[in-house]
Amino acid sequence: MSAAEVSQIIERNARALLVAAQAAASNPTNPAIQAAAAQAYAHAGAYDQSVAHWKRASTLAPANADIIVALGKALETTGDIVGAKAAFLRAIALAPNNAEAHYSVTHIERQTPLNNHIDALKRIFSRPSPDGVSALQAGHALARTYEDFGQLEESFQWLHKAKAIRGRLNPYAAARERNAAEAAMTAASGAANGFASEEPIFVVGMPRTGTSLVDRILSMHPSVTSVGELSNFTQLLKAMVETGDSLPLDAASLTEIASADLAALGRAYVESTRPITGKTPRFVDKAPINYLLAGIILRALPNARIVCLLRDPMDACLSLYRQMFLTDKPYYNFNYDLANTARAYALHDRVLAHWREVLPSDRYLEVRYEDVVANIEAQARRMVAFCGLDWDSRCLSFHENPTAIATPSASQVRQPLYASSVGRWKKYGALMDPAKAVLVQEGIEIAL
Repeated sequence: MSAAEVSQIIERNARALLVAAQAAASNPTNPAIQAAAAQAYAHAGAYDQSVAHWKRASTLAPANADIIVALGKALETTGDIVGAKAAFLRAIALAPNNAEAHYSVTHIERQTPLNNHIDALKRIFSRPSPDGVSALQAGHALARTYEDFGQLEESFQWLHKAKAIRGRLNPYAAARERNAAEAAMTAASGAANGFASEEPIFVVGMPRTGTSLVDRILSMHPSVTSVGELSNFTQLLKAMVETGDSLPLDAASLTEIASADLAALGRAYVESTRPITGKTPRFVDKAPINYLLAGIILRALPNARIVCLLRDPMDACLSLYRQMFLTDKPYYNFNYDLANTARAYALHDRVLAHWREVLPSDRYLEVRYEDVVANIEAQARRMVAFCGLDWDSRCLSFHENPTAIATPSASQVRQPLYASSVGRWKKYGALMDPAKAVLVQEGIEIAL
């Protein structure tokens, strides 16, 4: 793709908020336009404006359960858990078979034998689900419910049943992921004469390993803004190469990018983050999948910092398997099977071992989730210093961070730090054996 076409992408991203505002203002009584504007604002990271438009859309279409659910999710993103719950319950009243509404409320409110959605969820699960989405949502909600009851075996059975349906439609392509990883590691070699901006701080790693926590810690610093999980770097990377694969993280694209103008890629990336960024000297881009691109990122942006999270292998696999990744992109298809989840973790472990050897230690830092839990101040000071910033004690008050957060950890990172997730996998006993067997086979040590 030409430089002019890349510039068009940057301009399109920068104009998204203006277009959304103009469309909404021109169609004040059209709920579909208000909903589209809300989605555009959310995509740009302007979550407060997104909530305002979802509220407007829900007022205009009070019987539209999907809009009410979207409002609830937007409210959850901005920290209004009470409002989110009310919206989800309202959507259930409007549409008793709305799987997403049931799933959402079970994940923000602890379920009890006297207060649960089991009957409705089992009914939804039994209905036809051609794309597996409603079954996946219902199954995950049932798994969460039985987990809340302390019935871990029943919880895992529902996870297995729900994920098997979706997994048959979206199989994990292990060979494809290995090829992409090899290409990414190879592409990291070469001159790091990229765009010299010091603004970006990339927080990366497998999902569910503490990336959201670190994002909140760093963005409490007055010199740092969080922009959430951006896909800008991968989108622009793909725009700069010509391959037949439509996915940005395919081996062909990662091979071709190695000889591209990486300074242009770095410049385009920083420009594409405006107008969200630029108000503070630094910004955090917390897109976990960027761990694969760490070497390419530092060639394109040699003055950027990358903070990579690690977590106990078994705890990471458990948390990943319990999470629902509802996306059409194949990067998280491992999530539909516990053994494949462990295989994906092992591949991630191999990539990080390579980065440890080849990336400069003043630009690439690994942080263990368990170390943050054990001594948050020591690790926060370490990360802040790594980013070239003076210490600020507000970083310890991450749970008071007012910034909206669109992540499965949204409610957790608004609470003080707790250690209950460390060693959690041991409670599941033999249920975790498929993951353990793969990790042992891959030579990854299991802490007993």
